[in-house]
Amino acid sequence: MYQHYLEHARHQYLQSLGLSFARFHQQGHDLVLTRAEIDYKAPLRSGDRCTVELRLERESRLRFCFVQDIFRESDGAHVLHGRLIGTSLNRDGQRGFPPEIEELLEGR
Repeated sequence: MYQHYLEHARHQYLQSLGLSFARFHQQGHDLVLTRAEIDYKAPLRSGDRCTVELRLERESRLRFCFVQDIFRESDGAHVLHGRLIGTSLNRDGQRGFPPEIEELLEGR
């Protein structure tokens, strides 16, 4: 359940910037997660509302990292901290990210 919330937030984040995993795939870039580091800090119960915060960082030349946190809305409790690391698998055999992701990683 928690990983679904994190994934949904990543998709919404890219959509808010006019980007999508589906369009990157059509262009020959598959952004994939290669590692998930998740620290569970507090439970969510049925009916709880939560907020997912995230930021995108460069992990290395060929890896990105979504740093994500979930907070329970009723009391602000920190529910989860995650570092989700990924890369781009490119059909053309070239290494690197689509230009739009490269710009985000450079802070432009």
